[in-house]
Amino acid sequence: MPSKYNRKQNQPLHLFHGKHDRKVVADMRKKIEKGLGVSIGQYKKNHSEEQLFHEALKYVTTSKKAVCYALKIIGIDNACRIKRRQEIKGVLWVVKKAKCPITNKLVDFLSTDPTQAPNLPNQLKLFKS
Repeated sequence: MPSKYNRKQNQPLHLFHGKHDRKVVADMRKKIEKGLGVSIGQYKKNHSEEQLFHEALKYVTTSKKAVCYALKIIGIDNACRIKRRQEIKGVLWVVKKAKCPITNKLVDFLSTDPTQAPNLPNQLKLFKS
Protein backbone atom coordinates (compact mmCIF):
# COMPACT_ATOMS: atom_id res chain seq x y z
CA MET A 1 0.00 0.00 0.00
CA PRO A 2 1.59 3.32 -1.02
CA SER A 3 2.18 5.92 1.64
CA LYS A 4 0.15 9.11 1.55
CA TYR A 5 3.29 11.08 2.40
CA ASN A 6 5.81 12.29 -0.11
CA ARG A 7 8.75 9.94 0.52
CA LYS A 8 11.15 12.28 -1.21
CA GLN A 9 10.83 14.89 1.55
CA ASN A 10 11.59 12.35 4.29
CA GLN A 11 14.72 10.90 2.69
CA PRO A 12 18.22 12.00 3.67
CA LEU A 13 19.91 14.70 1.62
CA HIS A 14 22.28 12.35 -0.23
CA LEU A 15 19.42 10.22 -1.56
CA PHE A 16 17.57 12.82 -3.60
CA HIS A 17 19.71 15.90 -4.07
CA GLY A 18 22.24 16.06 -6.86
CA LYS A 19 25.92 16.87 -7.00
CA HIS A 20 25.12 20.57 -7.43
CA ASP A 21 23.59 20.74 -3.92
CA ARG A 22 26.58 18.94 -2.39
CA LYS A 23 28.90 21.42 -4.09
CA VAL A 24 26.92 24.35 -2.66
CA VAL A 25 27.18 22.88 0.85
CA ALA A 26 30.91 22.17 0.41
CA ASP A 27 31.48 25.76 -0.77
CA MET A 28 29.61 27.06 2.29
CA ARG A 29 31.78 24.91 4.58
CA LYS A 30 34.94 26.34 2.97
CA LYS A 31 33.75 29.94 3.43
CA ILE A 32 32.81 29.28 7.07
CA GLU A 33 36.13 27.58 7.86
CA LYS A 34 38.05 30.39 6.17
CA GLY A 35 36.17 32.95 8.27
CA LEU A 36 36.60 31.00 11.51
CA GLY A 37 40.28 30.39 10.87
CA VAL A 38 39.90 26.76 12.02
CA SER A 39 37.98 23.74 10.81
CA ILE A 40 34.34 23.40 11.83
CA GLY A 41 35.24 20.25 13.79
CA GLN A 42 37.85 22.10 15.84
CA TYR A 43 35.47 24.99 16.47
CA LYS A 44 32.78 22.54 17.67
CA LYS A 45 35.08 21.16 20.37
CA ASN A 46 35.24 24.48 22.25
CA HIS A 47 31.95 26.18 21.37
CA SER A 48 28.24 25.48 21.58
CA GLU A 49 26.00 24.80 18.59
CA GLU A 50 24.40 28.21 19.07
CA GLN A 51 27.78 29.95 18.91
CA LEU A 52 28.73 27.96 15.81
CA PHE A 53 25.39 28.77 14.13
CA HIS A 54 25.89 32.48 14.92
CA GLU A 55 29.49 32.58 13.69
CA ALA A 56 28.71 30.62 10.51
CA LEU A 57 26.03 33.13 9.50
CA LYS A 58 28.61 35.93 9.70
CA TYR A 59 30.45 34.38 6.76
CA VAL A 60 27.59 33.04 4.64
CA THR A 61 24.11 34.39 4.01
CA THR A 62 21.86 31.43 3.43
CA SER A 63 18.81 29.51 4.61
CA LYS A 64 18.53 27.86 8.00
CA LYS A 65 18.44 24.37 6.48
CA ALA A 66 21.48 25.01 4.29
CA VAL A 67 23.57 26.21 7.22
CA CYS A 68 22.50 23.13 9.22
CA TYR A 69 23.67 20.85 6.40
CA ALA A 70 26.91 22.79 6.00
CA LEU A 71 27.71 22.58 9.72
CA LYS A 72 26.49 18.99 10.09
CA ILE A 73 25.27 19.81 13.56
CA ILE A 74 21.74 20.54 14.45
CA GLY A 75 18.31 19.44 13.42
CA ILE A 76 15.98 21.97 11.89
CA ASP A 77 13.91 22.09 15.11
CA ASN A 78 16.93 23.18 17.16
CA ALA A 79 17.89 25.66 14.46
CA CYS A 80 14.42 27.23 14.76
CA ARG A 81 14.92 27.75 18.49
CA ILE A 82 18.42 29.14 18.02
CA LYS A 83 17.22 31.46 15.24
CA ARG A 84 14.39 32.79 17.40
CA ARG A 85 16.67 33.41 20.41
CA GLN A 86 19.15 35.30 18.24
CA GLU A 87 16.39 37.35 16.60
CA ILE A 88 15.14 38.38 20.04
CA LYS A 89 18.69 39.39 21.04
CA GLY A 90 18.85 41.44 17.85
CA VAL A 91 21.93 39.72 16.44
CA LEU A 92 20.33 37.78 13.54
CA TRP A 93 18.44 39.28 10.63
CA VAL A 94 16.41 38.13 7.66
CA VAL A 95 18.29 39.68 4.76
CA LYS A 96 16.19 38.55 1.81
CA LYS A 97 13.82 35.90 0.50
CA ALA A 98 15.24 33.53 -2.09
CA LYS A 99 15.21 29.88 -3.16
CA CYS A 100 16.89 27.58 -0.66
CA PRO A 101 19.92 25.81 -2.17
CA ILE A 102 18.76 22.57 -0.52
CA THR A 103 14.98 22.49 -0.98
CA ASN A 104 14.49 24.97 -3.85
CA LYS A 105 11.61 26.54 -1.90
CA LEU A 106 11.25 30.25 -1.20
CA VAL A 107 12.74 30.87 2.27
CA ASP A 108 14.31 33.58 4.43
CA PHE A 109 18.05 34.04 4.02
CA LEU A 110 19.71 34.81 7.36
CA SER A 111 22.80 36.68 8.43
CA THR A 112 24.53 37.74 11.64
CA ASP A 113 26.93 40.02 9.77
CA PRO A 114 26.41 43.53 11.19
CA THR A 115 27.04 45.08 7.77
CA GLN A 116 23.88 43.35 6.50
CA ALA A 117 21.67 44.46 9.40
CA PRO A 118 18.53 46.25 8.28
CA ASN A 119 18.51 50.00 8.83
CA LEU A 120 16.05 50.90 11.56
CA PRO A 121 14.17 54.18 11.52
CA ASN A 122 15.57 56.70 14.02
CA GLN A 123 12.55 56.34 16.27
CA LEU A 124 13.12 52.60 16.66
CA LYS A 125 16.82 53.10 17.39
CA LEU A 126 15.86 54.78 20.66
CA PHE A 127 14.62 51.45 21.99
CA LYS A 128 17.51 49.30 20.63
CA SER A 129 20.14 49.21 23.36
